[in-house]
Amino acid sequence: VMYQVFEDRKGEIWVSTVGGISKLNQETGQFEYHRIYPGENISIFAENKATYLDITDIHQDETGVFWLGTPEIGLVRFDLEIDSLRFIHITPSQSATASSFTILSILPDPVHPNRILWIGTEGGGLVQFDKETHTSRFYTDKEGLPNNIVNCVLPGTDNDIWMSTNMGLSRFSISTEKFLNFDVRDGLQSNGYNRREAYISPDGELYFGGTYG
Repeated sequence: VMYQVFEDRKGEIWVSTVGGISKLNQETGQFEYHRIYPGENISIFAENKATYLDITDIHQDETGVFWLGTPEIGLVRFDLEIDSLRFIHITPSQSATASSFTILSILPDPVHPNRILWIGTEGGGLVQFDKETHTSRFYTDKEGLPNNIVNCVLPGTDNDIWMSTNMGLSRFSISTEKFLNFDVRDGLQSNGYNRREAYISPDGELYFGGTYG
């Protein structure tokens, strides 16, 4: 099962799959699998989990480090060069044992891409994550987000962020920390939008896949 296709900074092709990510050897056509989920056996790990064990999104920063979203183990920092994995729970709780929100999408900050990631979650809204301090700031419906399920996140043109939710689209101004929301009353196809269905065209147009297109 392949969930996402990703091209890294060196032109290598990666795919996310059950339990990890795989790099395509473009000469042989074979895949090199890198297991991300902990434990020796993915099936045993899955027995105690109620959800799927995929990689929900892939981002690679300017240093070559991968940042991976998951539904079960939070945000994963994967340094391929030294084969290092670090698991980071995205949660408002300070407890080390608190469960992480499911991560649905990852976007580097348009102004500070080396330090800040914007993360769309299932239930936790939009999250500003600091890669240096490993701290998270949550923006939810209490701050004006239409819904706390943020399926996809894309960059706008004025250092803002656009996102698809389960209650329409929303534009977030980083400078003012304000949301501007859109729903069917503004002409959208529906208020429902899908995971992994977003695209930014070469000329900057944004596309989000919804229930009716």
